[in-house]
Amino acid sequence: MSDVCDARYLVEEGKNGFMCDPHSAARIAAALRRASTSFPMRLREMGQESRRRAESLFALRQILAEYEAVFAGARERALWIAPRSPARNEV
Repeated sequence: MSDVCDARYLVEEGKNGFMCDPHSAARIAAALRRASTSFPMRLREMGQESRRRAESLFALRQILAEYEAVFAGARERALWIAPRSPARNEV
């Protein structure tokens, strides 16, 4: 995987994938060579580790809890910054 954005958050070098500099053809080729010369069992293990990591990081309950925390924090800040006046509550 090329080392861009949050790729390092998803891929741990050698554990569940291979990282490379996206601006270096030589490093991309080296990463592809490492993957192509790995034993099939090792690649399967890396795939399983990627699956475990994805299920952990992107579990629906986890994502919903994080969104709820963000929205609750935003709501609290909004109420602190601009409390509702009685006139607003009538609308």
